[in-house]
This record gives sequence, structure tokens and C-alpha cells, in this order.
Amino acid sequence: MDEETKYRKNNAEDDISNDNSFDSVVEEAAGENKTEEAPQNTMQYVVIGLAVLILLLNFYSIAQINDLGGKISSMNKITGLVPYNGSSNNNPTTLPITVVTTQQNGAATTTLAAATQAVNVIVLSDKRCTDCAFVDDVITQLLQVFPGLTTTKMDYGTTEGKKLFSDAQLKYLPAVLFSEDAKTAAGYSDVVDYLEAAGKYQSLRIGAKFDPTCYNADGTVDCVKCANKTECRPEKKNDIQVFIMADCPYGKQAIQALKPVVENFGDAITWDVHYIASEQNGTFSSLHGQYEADEDIVQLCVKAYSPDELLDYLYCRATNGVKGIDWHTCATDSGISSIAVKTIEKCINGSKGKELLSADIKIAESLDIGGSPTWMANNRYQFGGIDSETVKTNLCKYNAGLSGCDVKLNASTGGLAATGSC
Repeated sequence: MDEETKYRKNNAEDDISNDNSFDSVVEEAAGENKTEEAPQNTMQYVVIGLAVLILLLNFYSIAQINDLGGKISSMNKITGLVPYNGSSNNNPTTLPITVVTTQQNGAATTTLAAATQAVNVIVLSDKRCTDCAFVDDVITQLLQVFPGLTTTKMDYGTTEGKKLFSDAQLKYLPAVLFSEDAKTAAGYSDVVDYLEAAGKYQSLRIGAKFDPTCYNADGTVDCVKCANKTECRPEKKNDIQVFIMADCPYGKQAIQALKPVVENFGDAITWDVHYIASEQNGTFSSLHGQYEADEDIVQLCVKAYSPDELLDYLYCRATNGVKGIDWHTCATDSGISSIAVKTIEKCINGSKGKELLSADIKIAESLDIGGSPTWMANNRYQFGGIDSETVKTNLCKYNAGLSGCDVKLNASTGGLAATGSC
């Protein structure tokens, strides 16, 4: 399994249409066996459909941030399940035994088969959430895997709903919570890879993003509790930021789009670049491999110790490539002094670079940004795009009177899909 496949399987949210690992992930989740006869194949299709839906929901939850345009998420790592220690009165219920008679080579074979087993799930949602209705589609798919599925719907706004949210240690809604009886159900092995411990329950990973603790009764954001929400961030006029993965094709095209924008507006605007990666126990991972996380560190060290040359360095790497190409070449071509290069090397090889990346990726995480590129105008307004004209138009949209908005910039996307992302 290559680095990109590992990252997509472990980190939730990215572009399925460009993901060669997608089929293998589905096959693994479904436990696919190509030698089975038609009845088994039918169930495989159902399981694969559920796996596809779960992956798409992880994708969709991030894509919503930019009107479904440019954000694709990467799958979050599914952590190991914690054994259930609930009360014994939650034992699974099995319906009566049925007799099955089959004919093979003229001989009749009679076997006993358990009828459909009851599986209980709780669906916890919030009436204030306008994007939570997708959970109904999840239940429809689950009914095909677990014909004996029964659901209990609860709302966070009730006392019971709030208690369940707390007891299950949830962070986001909607949530699909399996009780103990699911573990002995026939379809359990098909969904176990998408489950995580949630108190005495197991929660299905469906890309939920609604944090009910951040909203007032009328649905508005509580900026005292959740200051990092986009709506609560202080507005910074004439500012443009972009979140990327250093070797994402769309992220690199965004950097190529950024340079003409900065040149057009000059000192009238401020700009910055942030990175999308993950960290676990001090180790970083990125969608396209370890080398990409390493390049994130290089770029942050250049920003720290040779900021005047940063844009030229970023542009050089975006146009000449990253993987297998020594960063020193672009450092020289960008005019970074030999003295600064030595300082940057110390930053990269020491603890400073790791500290810079650890702090930087938390910005994207706090904003639920997982798609490369994701743009933010004025520290508040997110949008997508990979051409200079689109970036300029969105920046000007929130900054009336900004000089340079009347200039027509290049609208080329470099042959890539205009709304594409990693």
C-alpha cells in the first residue's frame, strides 16, 4: 500500500475522483471475494454501496465549505475499538430459527439458519443543523447490510440528547451509534472498519461536522465558546490566505495563481500560505507522502528566515515540482542567500521546523479545512479556485475600493479542473 493510499484510508477527507486507492479501500471494507456466487455478490454490492456512501459523506462534509466547489476531505484515521463494558441487559436478540432446504447433485440438504438478527442504533442529530439530513441516506444503506436494523432518533436539544452527546464523548453531529448487539450481527464485519469507540456505543464515521455546543438556540454561532469558527474570526481587510498541500497539483496551481495577484496589488494587500497535514505523536503525514510533509517544513523555514524570497521560492517549487527535486535549486534561483540557506537547513533538520509545522497545521484543523487549495479572504470568507482572476475577484468582493480590482488577470487553470482539489 503506497503512501497516498495509506493517507486516504487513515485521514478522512479527499478527491475520490482522483484517488486510485479508492477501489482498494472499498474492497477491503467489504471483504470482497471475487469467487463467490451471485447471492454473495449481491450483498457485496450493498456493502460496497455503504462504503462508497461513507467515503462520499466524508468528502461532502468538507466540500460544503466552498459550495461543493473545491474542498475534498481526506479520511480520518479509524482508531481501534474499545471493548464494550455496558450492562448485560443489552444482549443481542435473535429471531426464530428457520429451516432451509437446498438441492445439490440430486440430494436434499437441510440446515438450520438464524433469521434476521435485530440490530439497534441511535441516531442523534440537531434540528438547528441544516446539513444533517444526509444521515437518513446512511440509515437506508445500513438497512441493506442489517435487515433487522431498528433506529431510535434523538435530538440534541432535549435533555436526553445532551446527556447522550456527553456520555458518548461525541464532538460532532449527526451521529449513528451502534449498541452491543451489532457485534454479533452478520454484517458487523462489513462496517467495523468505519466504527470508533463512543462511550458504551460504537459510532459510525460519516463525516459529521456540526458542533452543537457552538450554536445558540436560534442557530447563530456562539463566538464566546467557539471563537475559531469562521463567522467569529476577526476580519482582516485586504488579506488573502491559501491552505495547500505542498505537492498537490491543485495546490501548486493555486500558488502559481497567487503570484500574479500579489504582484497586481503589491503592498495594498497582505498574504500568507498555510499547510494541510496531520500529526500523531510528533510524526507528520501528508496525502502524497512523507516528502510532502518535509517540503511543508522547508517552506515554513523559508518563510521564517527568508520571507522576502518566499513567494519566488513557492512559485519555483510549484512550477518545477517537489518530489525527488532538491529544494536547494529553487532556493538559489529564488535569490535566497547562502547564509540564509544555512539557517534554513538548521531549521529543517532541527526541532524548529517541526514546531513551525505543528503550529501551522492547527490553523486548518481549527477551521475544518481539508481541501487543497482552500482560500480565505479577510481572514473570514472561504472560497475555491486555482486561477488568478478567480482569486482577485473574490478578494475584491470583500474589499470595495481596493486599487487593482479593475485589472484583468490570467484565468488559466493550467489544464486542471477549475474546482478541483486534493
